[in-house]
Amino acid sequence: MKSFRILVVEDNRDLLNLVVKYLKLCGWRATAAGNEQEFWDQLERDQPDLILLDMLFPGGEGFSLVSTVKNDTRYSDIPVIAMTGMSSMRDKNRCIAAGCDKVLAKPFHLDELRRRVECFANKNKTNDKTSGGFMKNSTKHFAAVAVLTLALAGCQAMTGRTAGRNVDDARISTSVQTTLTADKASNFTRIDVDTTNGVVYLNGTVKTSEQKARAEQLAARVDGVKKVVNNLQVGG
Repeated sequence: MKSFRILVVEDNRDLLNLVVKYLKLCGWRATAAGNEQEFWDQLERDQPDLILLDMLFPGGEGFSLVSTVKNDTRYSDIPVIAMTGMSSMRDKNRCIAAGCDKVLAKPFHLDELRRRVECFANKNKTNDKTSGGFMKNSTKHFAAVAVLTLALAGCQAMTGRTAGRNVDDARISTSVQTTLTADKASNFTRIDVDTTNGVVYLNGTVKTSEQKARAEQLAARVDGVKKVVNNLQVGG
């Protein structure tokens, strides 16, 4: 069976390369497009199963691109995840109205990205379940994810297109995610981290109540965390 194919469209080359590397690390097939010509070339050549599209690429052109794709019968069934620094409900509704299926607010962390992609990969009948989905729980993979996580945080902190979402909150989320990933004994693999005004929300599943408590303990130690809201479910 074919691997799940993802086309990433982003004019920030550093961010583009980081996202593509991570998606490949997860076992999916990812290709990059840094401008409109590359987008159309890759779209026609690869026939992707999913498009990750920067909506401000460039100068708001993402809205035009997604509308054109959704009105073309050759590509209209391809789901689109909007990547955007515009985080108001009005902006998100505008993305959906343009034809996007989901919205991923910038700055984001890698686990958040993975979960968005998994929603579509799991629905795709041609997806090779042995190669797609979350990476193997090896030290090599965890180390690679940690490096990419820190690089992504630095990249997103530098870009000026994160309006509407607190960059310090994104840094805290990334730091908590990295701390949890680095705790090899606990083997955390299914935890989502989100932060609002310094309050960290832990969502997802763990195997034991001890893991749940451990995750909260580790998150509380991260610099800048004011409070931890532990919504983890035991038994996943």
